[in-house]
Amino acid sequence: DPGKVAVIGDSQVGGLRPHLLKDIACYFKNGAGILDILKIAQRNAANLATKSLVYVQAGGNDVWNGNLAKMKEDMSRLIAFVRKAAPNARIVPGTIPPRSEGIALIKDPEQREQVAACLKDYNDWIRSQSETFDISAAVSRDSSKYPKQKDDVHFQSAGYKELARHFLKQFHIERPV
Repeated sequence: DPGKVAVIGDSQVGGLRPHLLKDIACYFKNGAGILDILKIAQRNAANLATKSLVYVQAGGNDVWNGNLAKMKEDMSRLIAFVRKAAPNARIVPGTIPPRSEGIALIKDPEQREQVAACLKDYNDWIRSQSETFDISAAVSRDSSKYPKQKDDVHFQSAGYKELARHFLKQFHIERPV
């Protein structure tokens, strides 16, 4: 039932929103870090409590700081809050999409290496959770289905449309008849 699904996160959720079913609740903020998304979850706790699936997309803006320990700590807090707010829901974190071109633009080689390692290690950590929506793996399998905007962070509309199709299929969410 699409009405029992919520998607919460950063601008990636904003890009997905037009391609998801209208009954799926979307809560997002462009440019949001993990703790910003925690605040969004706190403001929408009553709505999250009614959901059977909550997808959490976070970390894409935090990764540029290259602080994996902080990201894991903040994401653990966010997931714990969502689990408490929606105790009967499946809580599914998502990986961060690949950003090789954007990372390549970082002038300082040490920082570039730190951000690349942080992205890889964060995604590996997210994958170690009980259930995930692995955007990074989907894009890596066939990047032609997920064209990116020039910023190498956001997808073009066709990429978000494919991502939404993949999301609905993975979680067996069907369009109402």
